[in-house]
Amino acid sequence: MNATAPLGGVAAAFCAFAQVSLFTLLAVSTGADGLVAKKGLQCKSPDGAWHDCVPPPGSLVLLVGDLLEESTGGLLQATRHRVGAPEKPNDTRQSIVFFATPRPDMVLGHIGTTYDKWRKKRVKRAMKALREANSKAQQNRS
Repeated sequence: MNATAPLGGVAAAFCAFAQVSLFTLLAVSTGADGLVAKKGLQCKSPDGAWHDCVPPPGSLVLLVGDLLEESTGGLLQATRHRVGAPEKPNDTRQSIVFFATPRPDMVLGHIGTTYDKWRKKRVKRAMKALREANSKAQQNRS
């Protein structure tokens, strides 16, 4: 499956998605100057526009996950985001990622099933949407 898609003129390494977690903390590597985080992560605003997420040096990015959105009844919206491929072929970007999730066997009272069953259902739905988007993109290229 080809997950490469246009990202503001740059190929995306991953299509847009939200994490199937409570939240994700992300520490992003800085550029050669050590001051500015490298571009790559983009977040989608409620109006549908994509914005570069370039955090100040030494800070963390907090991405709200699908489970936290569902747990708050939509009060907190899951962060739809995508990751762009490096701007230069030999350029690298590193991130340290922490995913906050319940134990797989934990019963989610508001959902009525375990986290593992809920997560598998969410991932299956996301994969179906990705396949449909890829199929549609291929049809548009033809």
